[in-house]
Amino acid sequence: MPTEDGTVIYIDCADEHCDSSKFSESLAMPFYVYAADIPRSVTNIAVLVNEKCANLIPGCSAHGIALKDFLGRMYPRISVTYGVPPSTSHALSRMTLARQLICPPGVSCLLPGLAKGQKSTLVADDERYPWLEPLVEKAQLMDISILKRKVDVEKEVMIVKDGQVEGKVTPKVGTAGSAATKTSGGIDFQMGIPISSSNPEDLTAFLTQQPHDKTMCKNLRGRVGRWVHDLEYAAKAQYNNPLQVYAGKAER
Repeated sequence: MPTEDGTVIYIDCADEHCDSSKFSESLAMPFYVYAADIPRSVTNIAVLVNEKCANLIPGCSAHGIALKDFLGRMYPRISVTYGVPPSTSHALSRMTLARQLICPPGVSCLLPGLAKGQKSTLVADDERYPWLEPLVEKAQLMDISILKRKVDVEKEVMIVKDGQVEGKVTPKVGTAGSAATKTSGGIDFQMGIPISSSNPEDLTAFLTQQPHDKTMCKNLRGRVGRWVHDLEYAAKAQYNNPLQVYAGKAER
């Protein structure tokens, strides 16, 4: 274990006592969310998966290992590790002491994220913990970024005047510059975060999907996907006439 974690990502069951409910699940968000939030200056990344989640929830371990492999390609010069903490106290210590904590939706990350006093990225869940956003706003916890689930962002709100429905609007996720809607990297996910169970048949397709918000492209360009030869474009990119001098004289 490193003496100090740069970024810790903790994957767990979405609810407490996941071993006692047949409806338990672990929730995942696309890889691009992590790529946008983790700074390029990070020194190391640890992907941690709760032991019960790894053993009992289908897709939980696969999710964590796939995320570790993805981040290893995104940050090739640093150590990116995957592990299952041996105890709850070990996991809490790693989450609390890390410089940055990122958590998919789930209750186990809330207390470390709120208490650590450094950068944390949490995902709001109006059903499981509706008190999170009001608490962060009221306490002015500026180091905590709260991301909204896409399904919550897309809920339509009725516009009613004099008892008549005049239309519907889709609410925005806060205002630009709000500490509760921007990640620690300054990325504003106004369109919300897609969330899925870690056990769909197309888990890989969900995790590797591209962002729908085009403003995200600048954070991912050249860092995801793969390069291919495009000879048709290469021909269009050539000069119309042969160059008469070598590149070193271009400024003369």
